[in-house]
Amino acid sequence: MLSLPYNQMEGSLPIEIGNLSMLQYYYIGRNHFGGEIPKQIVNLTLLMEFDCSQNNFTAGNIC
Repeated sequence: MLSLPYNQMEGSLPIEIGNLSMLQYYYIGRNHFGGEIPKQIVNLTLLMEFDCSQNNFTAGNIC
């Protein structure tokens, strides 16, 4: 589990997120992330929950 909500984090998500192959829960909601969600997120085949709500991601992303 990676849980980082409400931390006022900003910037973009690194493409290396796709290397966390065992990640099942990823919570980054209510921060200031922006840009596009890296395509490498599809490598997270065990991912069961992903909360990226209330950020500044580019339109057309999955959040």
